[in-house]
Amino acid sequence: MRGKRSWVASTLAVTTLLFFALLGGIALLQKQLPRRREAAALSALESGDTELARSRAGKVEDEELRLQILSGCDYRDALRYMEEGKLQEAAESFEAAGEYEDAEELALGCRVRIAEALRGEGLWEEAIGKYAELAALRDTAEEIAACRYAWAEQLLSAGDRAGAAALFRQAGDYQDSQTRFLALAVEITGYDDPEKAMAAISGKSPEDMARMSALQEKRETLPCGVLAVGFFHTVGLRSDGTVLACGDNSFGQCGVQGWHDVVAVAAGAYHTLALHRDGHVSAVGRNREGQCEVKSWENVTAIAAANYGSFALTKDGTVLCTKNFGYTPPASWNGLDSLCAGSFNCGALRRGEALLYPALPGEPLPGELVELCVATGCAVGLLPDGRLAGQGREFPEWSDLLTVSLSDSCLLGLKEDGSVLASFFHEDAAIDFSSVRDAVAIAAGGTHFAFLLRDGTVLCFGEDGRGQTETEGWVLAVAPAAS
Repeated sequence: MRGKRSWVASTLAVTTLLFFALLGGIALLQKQLPRRREAAALSALESGDTELARSRAGKVEDEELRLQILSGCDYRDALRYMEEGKLQEAAESFEAAGEYEDAEELALGCRVRIAEALRGEGLWEEAIGKYAELAALRDTAEEIAACRYAWAEQLLSAGDRAGAAALFRQAGDYQDSQTRFLALAVEITGYDDPEKAMAAISGKSPEDMARMSALQEKRETLPCGVLAVGFFHTVGLRSDGTVLACGDNSFGQCGVQGWHDVVAVAAGAYHTLALHRDGHVSAVGRNREGQCEVKSWENVTAIAAANYGSFALTKDGTVLCTKNFGYTPPASWNGLDSLCAGSFNCGALRRGEALLYPALPGEPLPGELVELCVATGCAVGLLPDGRLAGQGREFPEWSDLLTVSLSDSCLLGLKEDGSVLASFFHEDAAIDFSSVRDAVAIAAGGTHFAFLLRDGTVLCFGEDGRGQTETEGWVLAVAPAAS
């Protein structure tokens, strides 16, 4: 009996030990399983089997490592596409790989090669479009001009003098483009006077040219940088160089009372910028994205603000940026004449040519703009005759405008008589501005809109939940700021 009990006890002891050993083994396996899955996914990636690596990556618990493996798969797929000569697929895969190794640089290289290949095949329009898409990443102005020049020569050889003249004109100062354009204009029109020939070949009569000159003269009398609106605040510049602000001050964006010698103001979503006469810049308001880090900026001639970013144009024509959200105007942007920003975008004009970041799809804006505005996914340029040229969305066919202002909700246009045109992108949000008269500056916001009148007073329309339209008593500068 004792032997039987001893045997039962021994059996139970062994069984218990085995049970706990099994539990320990299972626990150890569970602990090691994630590492094994990670190792299996990395091994598949290392071997170049991206399909298997993607499948195994789906079981990797460490999110950061999983995303890195998937980026590695995109990177290796892109390298394979490059070897196969599939540059479009390679570029897209490199872009999907994000910041993995040198993926960004290789993606740019692929897109440059695509544009160069189209140019080599004489597919000028397609090549120009591809170079335009690259404008946000590198300076493509010369490549675009070269394409237009070569295209013009091709058309000239085919007997299309008018088409060639138009392209030589668009090529700007590339090589002898302007000389050849003038020669063709004189040849086509029969006018000995180059200015008359240029007007005629452009479809402009002497009266049209005089009209454009008159519009430009009036534009030069408008105040610039004196009125700005943020999400929920309004900013104005007085003629004595001090600044006023009203509305939401939750981030201190209306704390402008101590500013002096200001020549221009700008407003982002929750921050305010000021350009001082000596070329330095001040900023107040939200700084979570670094948009107020402007103390080191010097020799600034113009400022602009996006929702959460700040930009400046320097005397040498280059751009300064607070580098928020991982985007920065390309270092290749130089020789600029003006700067603009809005939403999450920025833009610039260089001898009438629009530079946009991020780049927008579609046909580039014409190269003779006098003003540029940007907003999310779109841009609008003002032509010398007061018409609009748009990219990214359809804009109204207005004419004889002096200036424009664009936001994500609305496009405003200022007429010669001081009246205002408005095109709202959502009709249910439309506001009637027909009562506005004698306006000299306009500022479009998301939910409120401001107009500076010739007597210096300010009219505001739209939402006023935070006091952003309470500008009664304001008297702002109405003359162009002295440099």
